Amino acid sequence: DILTFFGHQDFPSPERQFGDTWRWGAAVLSILRPGAFSFYAGTEAGFEAPCKEDHKMITFNEPVQIDWSGSHEDFSQFQRRLLLFAGSIRESLGEQTTMEALRPSSLGRSEPWVGYLIRSSVPSVDMKIAVVVNTAPRPTTAQFLDPDSGKHVYLEIGSAGPSGFEIVQLPK
Repeated sequence: DILTFFGHQDFPSPERQFGDTWRWGAAVLSILRPGAFSFYAGTEAGFEAPCKEDHKMITFNEPVQIDWSGSHEDFSQFQRRLLLFAGSIRESLGEQTTMEALRPSSLGRSEPWVGYLIRSSVPSVDMKIAVVVNTAPRPTTAQFLDPDSGKHVYLEIGSAGPSGFEIVQLPK
């Protein structure tokens, strides 16, 4: 099985890696990957105490204390809602899932979004989920072809950040 961490002490913090705006979308794209998922402790508080000796998020060479006072309460609440939502999706899809990249249906044009389909591998589960994240600072429309039905799907997505994603159920 796969274990996906969002944040890890051996790497720069998600906020430093992705920027304040893009970390929201990175969390959405990461949480529904097959296997287990974990937010690394401290990411919800925006914690980072970079090592003097390398790029890591936290040093083990000196004492460090996380300030849990809520300086990033918006991201912490977002994480809690996202974990609950992801839990209900995982419960509906079952433990065995597959992922498939979504491709923009406007060939030749660069699109400001990324996404994937997640499907249940259980034949009796008749659903799939599209996960789409906006990477631009302005709202956009994600347009892609549903690989099963051959129909175009259009999703209006807010600006990159806390509202810059859509997770929708599509017929299997």
